[in-house]
Amino acid sequence: MRAMERLQPQHGPVVPDPKWVQEGVMPDGRILWREEFLTAESVPDIDEETGLQRQRLTPFGQPLGIGVRKPKKVTKVRTFVIESQGNFNQEKVFCRLPTKEELLEAERRAQLATFKDEFFERLFDRMGGAMQGSQLSAEDMLTRMFEHGPTMTPDEYRDAFDEEPQAVVEADTSEFPARLEPAEDGTELWGLSGGQVFAGTEEEAVTAQEQINESLAQQGEVPSF
Repeated sequence: MRAMERLQPQHGPVVPDPKWVQEGVMPDGRILWREEFLTAESVPDIDEETGLQRQRLTPFGQPLGIGVRKPKKVTKVRTFVIESQGNFNQEKVFCRLPTKEELLEAERRAQLATFKDEFFERLFDRMGGAMQGSQLSAEDMLTRMFEHGPTMTPDEYRDAFDEEPQAVVEADTSEFPARLEPAEDGTELWGLSGGQVFAGTEEEAVTAQEQINESLAQQGEVPSF
């Protein structure tokens, strides 16, 4: 079993059937093939004299009201790509060329995925300082930061994060911790050095500010009061 796990996938060359016709190329570069194949369909059994569908009869020759159907050979067309199974075997994966609308939607989703990665990376970098020493949950922070978020476009979000961060509220005094306007639920808010917002009592805010001062002193920096 372990020996099998160590084996690398083996891919053989694609040898198309002479009956296959190249239909196009998929967005990922794979060739889309087209082939005709014979199959059977169930069709009504029509009486040539009357032009009506034949009916099933009872042993006494009475109609049951159930139409008779018969198989009919038909030729259909299907398109597919060839995928390797990794063991020199290949299989048909039936698909079709995407429409223009589907290509635009795929491009939009790719751009959205790139934007999400960039957005949340910058968001967590900016929120890191605000969350330090704060008793607010991440959900509370997001609710306050994006209260009007649904009205903003992705470009407006990018512009907002490219600008220098600005204080959301202004302190009543230049000393830290500075009392700010309380939250909607009555929680006391305090402004700390560096633009951080702390939620809690005054004693807890003083303790948080002292911890920031000690951290800056250990780093050899002077807090900007």
